[in-house]
Amino acid sequence: MKLRDLLLAILRVANKARDVARIIRSEHALLELLVQEKKGLDKNERFVQDFKTLADVLIQQMVSHDIAAEFPAMEGSIFGEESNLFTNTLGETKIIQMCPEPEQTKQLLLEILDDNKEAATLLSEVVHREAADITLSEMQDNETEIPDTDVGIWIDPIDSTGQYIRGLFEELDKEGITDGGLQCVAVLIGAFQKSTGLPVLGVAVQPFWQLDPESNQWTAQTTWGICYQNTYIASVTQSENSNCSKLPTILMSTSESETVKQALSTKFQLRFTSGAGYKLLCTAQRRVQAYVLSKSSIYLWDCCAPHAILRATGGGVVRFRAALAYVESQGGGNISLGTLEELEVNYCSSSSAQIVKSIDGIIAYSCPKVLEEVLQVLTNKE
Repeated sequence: MKLRDLLLAILRVANKARDVARIIRSEHALLELLVQEKKGLDKNERFVQDFKTLADVLIQQMVSHDIAAEFPAMEGSIFGEESNLFTNTLGETKIIQMCPEPEQTKQLLLEILDDNKEAATLLSEVVHREAADITLSEMQDNETEIPDTDVGIWIDPIDSTGQYIRGLFEELDKEGITDGGLQCVAVLIGAFQKSTGLPVLGVAVQPFWQLDPESNQWTAQTTWGICYQNTYIASVTQSENSNCSKLPTILMSTSESETVKQALSTKFQLRFTSGAGYKLLCTAQRRVQAYVLSKSSIYLWDCCAPHAILRATGGGVVRFRAALAYVESQGGGNISLGTLEELEVNYCSSSSAQIVKSIDGIIAYSCPKVLEEVLQVLTNKE
C-alpha cells in the first residue's frame, strides 16, 4: 500500500475522533455519567486516580474499525490504550463496539447513555459517517509504498484524559504552550513497521486547540509526519524546525525526580506542563527542544505518533535508561545514527503483557545535538 493512502485514511478518522471528543465534552451532565475510574493493570501508577471516558473507548473502536475496513491485512495489528469494556457511573458494564448499522450502534449507546437519545443519535451518526475527503499537496506525488502486512497501529484515543474531564481553558504562552487545560488533549494515531519496530507515520489532532470567544467554537490543530525509507515529510514548518540554535527548553512533569530537575536546570530552561502525549507533541511541533521523563509512566500508545513526527523532522525518542547506560559505557562523546536507532523506543511487542507494560522513561529530542547535551548533563560527562 502507499504510505500516502494510509496517512489520508488516518487523518480522516482522526477528524471523526475530534468530533466525538467534542460532542461528549459539550454536555457536562453527559460527561459525568460517562467517566469510569481505571483499576488494576489499566491504571497508571503515577496517578492516584486514572480515568477513561466513553470518548476514549468509542474513538479507539471507531479508529480500529475504519482502518481495518480500508486495510484488512492490518486488522490484527491495531493496538490501543483502552479495553472495549466500559462501566458508567450507574454501575452498568457494556462492551463498546462498532455495530454493522448506525441504528444498532445507537441502541448500544442508549443503554450506556441512560437513554439520552439526542447524544446516542449524534454519536452513532458521527462514528458511522463517511469521513470527508482530505488532500495534501505535500504528498500528492509521493509514491512510497510499504507492505500492509508489515504495519501496526498504536492509538491513544484521548491523551490527557484528566484535562479532558476537567474541561478548563488555559491561556497559551508566546511559544504556544499551556500549563494544562483542554488544549493539552490530543488524539494520537501512530503507525510502525513491524519488522523493525520503528515508527513510520504519526497523526496528532488537538480538538480544543483554540476557542473563538465570539462564536464559542473550537478550532483544532493537526500535526502529522512520515519517516520511512527516503520519505521524510511533516506538517511542521521549516521555521519551526530550525530551533537547535535556541536556548534549549526542556519539558518535564512536576513529579519528575528532583535529582534530574536539578541536573538539567544547570544548562537548560525547564518548563512544566500536563500530559505525556502533549509534552511529546510540543517537542514534535518544535515549541521546545526536548522532553525528559525518567519514570516508568509512559506507554507505547503515548509515544508512537509524536515519535514518527519527530523522526520525520530530524529528532527522535530514546529510552531514558538505555541512553544513559550507553553514554556511561562510552565515556561521553557523539552518538552515531546507528546507535541512535538502537536506543529508540521500539513498538513491535503486541502480547497483552507487553501492551500494558510501560516504557522505562524517555528522552524526546528535536535534534541529535540537543540529545547529546541532555545526556552529557545527566551523566556528568561535560
